[in-house]
Amino acid sequence: MSDKQNNKIDALISSLSDDLSPVKKARHPLAYTLPWIIMAVILAVIAVKYVGIRYDLSDKLKDTTFLFEITVVAALAISAAITSAYLMVPDMRGKKWLIPVTFTIAGVFAIWNIIKGAIEGIYIPRINFDHCMQEGLFIAFVPMMALIFFMRSGATTKPIRMAVMNLLAGASIAYIGLRFTCSMDTVAHCLIMHLAPYMFIGALIGFGARKLYKW
Repeated sequence: MSDKQNNKIDALISSLSDDLSPVKKARHPLAYTLPWIIMAVILAVIAVKYVGIRYDLSDKLKDTTFLFEITVVAALAISAAITSAYLMVPDMRGKKWLIPVTFTIAGVFAIWNIIKGAIEGIYIPRINFDHCMQEGLFIAFVPMMALIFFMRSGATTKPIRMAVMNLLAGASIAYIGLRFTCSMDTVAHCLIMHLAPYMFIGALIGFGARKLYKW
């Protein structure tokens, strides 16, 4: 390429970029996720101690069923938070496989509860604004708001998926917290009283996702 052609290209680039303001290089997605995970864990521990630890926790920590459930939900919280962070970047830095991984973990949790429900039976509790709902919202509020605040600094092209991931991360933190405070272990109670508020919140966030995460 001749010097004349190079000069034309340079002039074209200058004409297109002269009016643009300089911007900072985007931070790595994990730079948002790791601080959030640390903060969420600390706040959840404080909230659990404030609400009150269930009387039989020492026995439950020896129960492999309980530990498996907590492990799956913790993995879902971490995976959803990481996926949400990568969704800040339009091409997800080539990590699009994070989305099916997160939904697979959520599927494992769903199948696990179906199996438990089939074994123990499902008895629908009376629907009301149970103390578990209040405590779950108390545990999840700050971590969920912080995650939404972090992710708004990105440039997502998939706001609804990001909203779903943020909801999964926040709900998972609350669910784990409630499993350490509430001694009711039935499937119906855990799914309705521990998760129902987030279905409502998720619907609201889903409707406003495009405005919430616009850039």
